[in-house]
Amino acid sequence: MVITMVGLIGENVNKYVNNNSDKSIQPASVDVRLDNVFKIPTTEVLDMNGKNRWRTVYMNKFLLLPPSFSMDGDKIKKEKVNSGFRRRMEGLYGIKHIINGLILGTTVESVNVPNNCECMIDGVSSLGRLGLQIHQTAGYIDAGFNGKITLEIIATHPVIVYAFNRIGQIRINKLECDVKRIYSGKYQSQDTVVESRIEVDNSIDEKLYNEYIKLRKSGILNERDLCLKLGINYGVLESLQNVIKPMDLL
Repeated sequence: MVITMVGLIGENVNKYVNNNSDKSIQPASVDVRLDNVFKIPTTEVLDMNGKNRWRTVYMNKFLLLPPSFSMDGDKIKKEKVNSGFRRRMEGLYGIKHIINGLILGTTVESVNVPNNCECMIDGVSSLGRLGLQIHQTAGYIDAGFNGKITLEIIATHPVIVYAFNRIGQIRINKLECDVKRIYSGKYQSQDTVVESRIEVDNSIDEKLYNEYIKLRKSGILNERDLCLKLGINYGVLESLQNVIKPMDLL
């Protein structure tokens, strides 16, 4: 059972969200603002199983384009964005930074989730009506989490984005009791925008390698069965197959 903890929103709000503005306190949520530090992927294809490359940029204002944004029927590529289109946007809107597709941002505010609560971050309706989305399935915040919230931002329509603008709202929900295991994962205590660290989940250690060898020796060769029994994805299985020593299977 989850109970909406409206009582948290009010005089105790700074215990959970460090926002001192009375204007940010809504009937059952707290507004948070967009900071001016971002991460942009520089890897052409992002890999669920590998370490991807990201570039950190500081921007107070930028134009965010949808991944499939087109102009005059032709899909805009980086070459076009960097030439006439860029000059036109700078002349019309004073835009110096143009981002096409996904960009990671972060909130100005930090959150401190009690052991008997959970949090959700959602976009605000006014920005949603501009086609701006601030998270892609990652809006849940676990009990015990402490830190700033990384946002996965995309646009469904070209939109000018400003740093320090209200970007989302935090909802705090109270659980029936304290959780047995609080969040202590790889994003704990983040104080800036943090890229995906999925490679930490998919690393190969000696224990996993030995379990894989044991299953292979027992006659389990089907890749689906190996993935499910080991609790890994196919990319990790590929890595195991690449590093296996034939002598270990004897």
